Amino acid sequence: MRKQIFRNVVGVSLVAFAIVFVLATVLMSCPPPAAPGTFGNITQFVQLLQNDGFTVQEGRLNEANPVELFCDNITPSCYAFNKSTPYCVYLLPPAPNQPAGLIDPYPFGSRLRADEALVFVGYTPPPCKYFGYQMYLGLRYAHWMYHNEEINSYKRVYADVGDAINNMTIKTGRSRDGKKTGSPFDSETIIIYAADKGVADRVCNALLGAGATSDVINVSVLPSQYLRMGAGATDDIFTSLHRVAFFDDPADDAAYFPGTQVEPIYTITEDGVEFVAPPYESNFRGHVYRVSPTTPLTGAQLNPYPAPTLRSRGTGITEHQYTNTMENLRDAILAQYAAEDYEAIELDSYVWLYDGYEYIQRELDGLGETRDTIYLRSSDFELGPDDFAVVYGPVHALTGKSTYSSLTLYSSDLSPDAGKGIYQYFPEEEQPLIYDGLFSISDADENGLCGTAGAYLPNDPNADLFYAWVTSRQAAAGANETQVPAPDCDRIPLEKFCVGFRAYLEPGTNVGPDAAELIFDQVIVFHKK
Repeated sequence: MRKQIFRNVVGVSLVAFAIVFVLATVLMSCPPPAAPGTFGNITQFVQLLQNDGFTVQEGRLNEANPVELFCDNITPSCYAFNKSTPYCVYLLPPAPNQPAGLIDPYPFGSRLRADEALVFVGYTPPPCKYFGYQMYLGLRYAHWMYHNEEINSYKRVYADVGDAINNMTIKTGRSRDGKKTGSPFDSETIIIYAADKGVADRVCNALLGAGATSDVINVSVLPSQYLRMGAGATDDIFTSLHRVAFFDDPADDAAYFPGTQVEPIYTITEDGVEFVAPPYESNFRGHVYRVSPTTPLTGAQLNPYPAPTLRSRGTGITEHQYTNTMENLRDAILAQYAAEDYEAIELDSYVWLYDGYEYIQRELDGLGETRDTIYLRSSDFELGPDDFAVVYGPVHALTGKSTYSSLTLYSSDLSPDAGKGIYQYFPEEEQPLIYDGLFSISDADENGLCGTAGAYLPNDPNADLFYAWVTSRQAAAGANETQVPAPDCDRIPLEKFCVGFRAYLEPGTNVGPDAAELIFDQVIVFHKK
């Protein structure tokens, strides 16, 4: 380029040459800004895939409510559902070569072949504290003994198959209104779920050919090394989960999950339950496609991804420098509420859920966990009409160990009709606890956890990093108190409880914190003597 400039300025004055040279140098060092990322022309994308030998079927991103499923006798548990963080799932048609008469035995589960891909093309949620897109091994065909009888059938696992794509890691393009780019929220994105690199590359080529840009394409690897992929009667059943937590604008909660725009997954009729069946149509959040080679790929035609590397938990920085404040808070709570007619019982707190790989290996129920958080819980307790519980601990977001943290009061009852439910996948003696999330309080709430320990610790300089919250069956008497709500249905007796604790996305690691680096949240129950 400099040679061309030199030829163009032969014979001009030295001053003119200098001006031209400076302009050329500026142009070379400051290229024009790239156009905002985009997912391109969706209709053309589907056509290009079909031209490349794929069958493309449309699914849908749809809201799912585990409490409704439980109350309608479809599932045997609410599976630690948290009402403050609503969920969406992918509804998918079956694989093109799925054997006739073989139905995916789950309301929102699907078998997946190793040569298939799922593609979400749409918009991320509006600004919020957290969102994530995660694929799970939902059910696994397993062998176990029950009352000396051999059983071979599907068993619920519901464990993640790797790290989620979340608001800290997702690649996005221009915003939904087209006015900005670079935000993880309300922006164009593409997510490809695939076990085979060759198939994922062909999907990417179709996207690029339809005008998409590579800076909005995310790939979520399904590690086929330890998954039983296929469309047969004993292959794994997969399910997706899209979580959203605490919108910055409360109005977005209703806007993101409008009942008029998201079709119910099922309806109750006189003849039983009817689940929504394909064909599906896209909704206001985007398109979901099941992409399958028309002629299935086998053997050497496959190029499976290696098992993905997991994000490392922990930074080595702990909360333990605040141990004295935690102990002082405990002593202050006991001193304030202790009386001759109350008995204080301090509960145990421990790690509740582990990473999905452990549940998959052991074929145990992971309750839909995600590595984006750490899960702690208290031991079980009861609340009489005059009893109350005080929950306390560090606000993990304020200590720098999470993006946001929360406590949730759960019912830990056994279902009164254990053994019932269309989709139970448990022997009777292994019926899960109900785990209905009755209410949740977080540091993201305007009237949430932050600043609630100050009244107990007026002279402690670290009091603002801690919280204290009261719950009982009585009407709330103070600002930092929540009444136990009425049960969602008769199937939930609300006789036993536990408190679950979450701390999402430690800054710098983009994954949940390490339990060893945290001071565990605690619960003290005060029983009327």
